[in-house]
Amino acid sequence: MSLTLKQAITAAREHFQFLLPEFAKSGEIKADEIRLEEIEKEGENWVVTLSIPYRENSTLSSYLRQSGSELSLGFERLAKIIVVDGANGNMVALKQRTV
Repeated sequence: MSLTLKQAITAAREHFQFLLPEFAKSGEIKADEIRLEEIEKEGENWVVTLSIPYRENSTLSSYLRQSGSELSLGFERLAKIIVVDGANGNMVALKQRTV
């Protein structure tokens, strides 16, 4: 059985929050700030892009600087592209982009 659109989005959100737990714990990123940017079907998989606000002088900006990210001040959101297995909801791939 393949995932519905809603199930794919839910699975992607869960993976997204799992990947950024330090921001959720700090209270800087709230669940309602996670925005669905794009979703498309790619073969049997779902490709879901979710984003959070980028704030200068936040835990997120400190984390990005420490990790060597080239994110500049011109970007407003940090986005993750999560490829979700269309059969079971597991994460297949992860990409990062700025929007």
